[in-house]
Amino acid sequence: MTKSLFTATSLGILILGATAWASQPAQSPVERGLRRFLTGKVAPTDVEIRYSDLHPLHGGLELTVLGTGAVEVKVVRQQAPRPRNLTPAQVHELVTLLIELQAWSQRTPERQARPDESRARLMIRIGTERSEIWEWYNDLSENQRIVRVRDRIRRLSSIE
Repeated sequence: MTKSLFTATSLGILILGATAWASQPAQSPVERGLRRFLTGKVAPTDVEIRYSDLHPLHGGLELTVLGTGAVEVKVVRQQAPRPRNLTPAQVHELVTLLIELQAWSQRTPERQARPDESRARLMIRIGTERSEIWEWYNDLSENQRIVRVRDRIRRLSSIE
């Protein structure tokens, strides 16, 4: 009787443990890489965050932040701002925002573009892992997702 109670209890614990583990959402490779970066397990040279709303006809802005803190700006048909590089603490602040927003996860559904409509993109690279998401440029303020990353980069690099 004791053996069967022990076996039933052990089996129950295993089932509960497996259920709890299975209910946890799987971590994406990019999320895992961002979290490893924050704990110092990924080299800053293996991290790149890029926002781009460049449009072939209308121009736009592309901001790239490297894990080292270097900031690169590319503009078309606009005046080029002079960015300031980020400190390690500021890079960590930006990565923390990416994790909060789950910035590797595409949320805007695909559809046909309207005339003169363009996309803003956010690309994250951690080592060999990469994600790219997008939103319609005209919906950035409403969605409050990719625009928060763009605005944080602009604020941290003093190019507001």
